Amino acid sequence: MRRKQALVVGSTLLLAAAVVALVFAAAGQNPPAGSGTRILERPTVPTLAISGNCCLTRFNKFASGQRTITFEPAYGCDVGTAARGATKIRLLMNGGGPCDQNPALMPNGSLLEANGSTIRREDGYAVFTGDFTIKASGATLFTGTMELLDQIGSHQTPFGAETCGLAYHQEGWLSGTGGDAMKGYRLHAAVVARGALKLDSGPQVFAPPVRIVGMLVKCP
Repeated sequence: MRRKQALVVGSTLLLAAAVVALVFAAAGQNPPAGSGTRILERPTVPTLAISGNCCLTRFNKFASGQRTITFEPAYGCDVGTAARGATKIRLLMNGGGPCDQNPALMPNGSLLEANGSTIRREDGYAVFTGDFTIKASGATLFTGTMELLDQIGSHQTPFGAETCGLAYHQEGWLSGTGGDAMKGYRLHAAVVARGALKLDSGPQVFAPPVRIVGMLVKCP
């Protein structure tokens, strides 16, 4: 009888702990210390922090530059072979045209430098991921993350006639926060470039112009 009562009590406590966990999980929190219950921490997802009435400025730049990749030995994959390489990207901004609403925010001569890694297949299909900085006259304008995809076209049917393996074509994006010279700003922009991805290590020049288009978000 006592064993049966102990089993009932134990089951009730487990059920209560599960309910507590579910309640705190719904709130995105862990139960308080000493509650005897713990749930897994939720991963932190970067978001655009809005602390007031934020404003948007259209951002549109031309750029020129290159990427330098140092590939490691190739390895086998289920689809051909691939290789990884340490990568540096350097883009010099040199104008934006009428779509750039406030050219003074990112003046001509601003330099984007990114460091990271490229993984490429032998057919030139590739992805770069890394960190970037944008500087002008020695001041840091933005820091953040950059990704660049080779042989990716975003304007396939029904939006256009690009193929699924668009040769010599790169698309990617920037997401960054303002440095001392641009406090309160965030940069969200797409990058479109052209150029071959060589299988050998060394510098690879992007065909001009590279386009960097998006928005600057300013929050008080």
